[in-house]
Amino acid sequence: MFDSCPDRAVDTTFWSAEDLEWWWSLPPHEREDAEGEDPLECGASCAEFDELGPLDEIGHEERLQSMSLGRQMRSIAAHVHAVVDDAPWYCRQKADRAACAEIALRMGMGRDAQTRRIGDALRLVDELPATLAAMCEGSLPYAKVRVILDETINIQDRAILARVEAEALAEASGFPSPRLRDKIRAIIERIDAEALKKRVEAAPKERSVQLWREPDGMAKVCAFLPVEQALSVFGVIDVLAQATKGSDEERTIDQIRADTFVDLICHPGDQPSRVTYEAQILVPVGLMLGRDVADPARLADGTAIPEDLARAIATDSRWRLLLTDPGTRHLLDLGAHTYAPGNPLTRFIHTRDRHCRWPGCARRAKRCELDHTIKFHLHGGLTIVINMSALCKKHHEIKDMPGWDAIQDPDTGTITFITPGGDRYTTRPPTLDGEEQPVEVKLRGPVADIPPY
Repeated sequence: MFDSCPDRAVDTTFWSAEDLEWWWSLPPHEREDAEGEDPLECGASCAEFDELGPLDEIGHEERLQSMSLGRQMRSIAAHVHAVVDDAPWYCRQKADRAACAEIALRMGMGRDAQTRRIGDALRLVDELPATLAAMCEGSLPYAKVRVILDETINIQDRAILARVEAEALAEASGFPSPRLRDKIRAIIERIDAEALKKRVEAAPKERSVQLWREPDGMAKVCAFLPVEQALSVFGVIDVLAQATKGSDEERTIDQIRADTFVDLICHPGDQPSRVTYEAQILVPVGLMLGRDVADPARLADGTAIPEDLARAIATDSRWRLLLTDPGTRHLLDLGAHTYAPGNPLTRFIHTRDRHCRWPGCARRAKRCELDHTIKFHLHGGLTIVINMSALCKKHHEIKDMPGWDAIQDPDTGTITFITPGGDRYTTRPPTLDGEEQPVEVKLRGPVADIPPY
């Protein structure tokens, strides 16, 4: 039924896994010439599909999702490999970062999602081809693919990895994801106990403490630690909390633990903290004068805080003058006459940008580098406000890679990043009250669906 493959007879009213795999294996120009519609669209509109019950439809869509994601994984790896192969010799080691960044921009992914998705794609193509093939066939859902990826990450020997992969795939259909994880660990322990040892040795390197914003003026501080350290930390907090709890205590034990945690970090031994931290609080002047104001006080990231808390903070704070455009509420200037003066330009960029200006990056500006939009050492870019922005080290390096470019508007601080493929991503500084501005995306070519930011 297909001109490009006359010896293959496929019923286009309902595509099987084998039909899909064959169709995707065609070069793009041959795929377009094949009779029938796109298999993903066809599968959702054909008569047989309309007759499926809800459970059958769920299963069918799960297979299609796995197939589509497998195909995407192949394309991701192909793009990264092509960029690295074509990169000049002097920046080849960083070319993979640039390729990953361009993919992340096109897909609208953040840092963590980018690292995981692209890393998964490269490992599947380079190290676990049978797992990727099972995805493309629709026989292995992504949840189980992730289990295989996680559990085999420390296997260095390709022959051993292939054996573990083969046994894992043979067992995958008979176990849900959590049980499959246990099964694969048993397989690895039998085939390559050294991998488990390396996993245990490598795991502490992933320890971290992270901050997660939550609604209603709350946040989470999450510590990822070796189990013995985690038990010790929680044990100390719990013992002190239990000792504090009395018969007339109105707080719950969880609330007491939370207060104890803060006291241990910020006021050890009832002493002032040994470390000072500057937190920017944006307070409408009318609020400090006791007037009713429309806008609440906010943290620098835009999180609203109660009026009484804002007043309490302001009574024991250093003040800094911010001049803003009353129409847009964008920062225009930063008063230089402060109690602890520093570099006025640096303070201005940090206050204006709030975070890395790369699309979707949330790294705080104070932890970023100050970048010359027009390069200082090559093109004579000046160290002035209209040529400076905050970029984290990773995105600073990518922006300076061959093929990338950036343009800054001198009036608004708007920056347009241009990828090697010709896509344009325009970012604007947040408003003074922390409101994030949407990224303007202009893709090169006839691409209708633009990912959200």
